[in-house]
Amino acid sequence: MYINKHRGRMYGATFSKAEQKAMEMEINRQCAEAQMKLSIDIDSMVLYTLATEFGFGKKRLRRMYEALKKGHDALLEYYHMDPKDGPYLARRKLKEIGVDIEQWDKEVHGDEN
Repeated sequence: MYINKHRGRMYGATFSKAEQKAMEMEINRQCAEAQMKLSIDIDSMVLYTLATEFGFGKKRLRRMYEALKKGHDALLEYYHMDPKDGPYLARRKLKEIGVDIEQWDKEVHGDEN
């Protein structure tokens, strides 16, 4: 690693390819860890919304939860992939059927993201 300095103050660093890859792998590991911690809350929010807004019962919620778990596993796998492999599979597949979740997010939240 080469530290970039100007007038004795650090303002950045340049990494070798191996260091860059190791850093990206660690970031992805930490993302996967955070995702696992948050998944129960995210799943709860989704299931509660399905129950209150769309009338899902316990049996249907259970089926949905099991499907969500498969998605979480795929997401964890994605975090261990090379970031250059593209966006998360579910986001890519939604785009293929005309659902651009990133665009919806911008429309709902405006420029605050």
